[in-house]
Amino acid sequence: MQQMSASWLTDMTAPSRIVEAKVEVYRDSALVYTFLPEDYLSSVKIERTTENGAMFGYTLCQKASLEVIDVDGAFVLEKDDEIRIFLGTETELAKNPIFYIEEIKRDEVKKNISIVAYDVINKSVKSLQKDLVITYPIDIEGYAAAVGSHLGVEVIWENVSAFPEVTYEEETRPSFSGNETLRQVLTAIAEITGTLCYVNSENKLCFKRLTRGDSATSIDKELYFELKLGEPLALTKVSHVSDLGDVVSGSVDDNSGFHYIMRGNPFIEPASTFPTDMLDCVYNALRGVTFYQYDIRWRGNPALDI
Repeated sequence: MQQMSASWLTDMTAPSRIVEAKVEVYRDSALVYTFLPEDYLSSVKIERTTENGAMFGYTLCQKASLEVIDVDGAFVLEKDDEIRIFLGTETELAKNPIFYIEEIKRDEVKKNISIVAYDVINKSVKSLQKDLVITYPIDIEGYAAAVGSHLGVEVIWENVSAFPEVTYEEETRPSFSGNETLRQVLTAIAEITGTLCYVNSENKLCFKRLTRGDSATSIDKELYFELKLGEPLALTKVSHVSDLGDVVSGSVDDNSGFHYIMRGNPFIEPASTFPTDMLDCVYNALRGVTFYQYDIRWRGNPALDI
């Protein structure tokens, strides 16, 4: 969560509030347009969708939808233009990841432009694993850094103090075919490190591991309209099923709780001598953490990364 002032947090949780917005459009690092609610900005919507039932091992892509008033046809927007969105109060605005325009639709009747943009995770779908520059030997952190370098973003790790102790050589390289998208590579890295992957407000590619007591904020009753809470999930076993159907489980063999099963993770496939250690690394990092699946409608907080 971004560090905002106490007065900002008070304004955002007030029973009656006004959320201000500013949108900047950049092309080749140059600012070309600024849209504000009092002039051309009609609406802003940011969607962050996770995977149902997933405790870790997934990559989150964020989508921005905007409408801009353009009566005279003065605004010329291009695909891949950068969109920077700021939300908050008149005096203090929270940042968001950089979004890249994917769709532009002009309505000549309503005299507006509808824009759909995504963060850099969407670019990872358009590049393949074989496009990466990999120098062996390399470890998990190095592989993630190679993906970040290709996408043009810095990679950071949050709440990750232990990594699988494995170094890949030419002869034991991860078993990618080369045709996997970089998003699939990121997901495989997130899975083998027990993290979730997303782009944070500083536009850095973040691998975050959820830990006990790791609370960015609390949502009190006065802040939400509807809450549906599912059953708690506590991780008690981690296994891996290879593409050939071979099953390897971590040394902890407890079936009383949630059993997470990895399937054909390329970072495990070549590691025939140490898959149990890799699975135990994930289990030991997440043991004792209870996850709750829930659906919530609430007032939101623009300073939250996810």
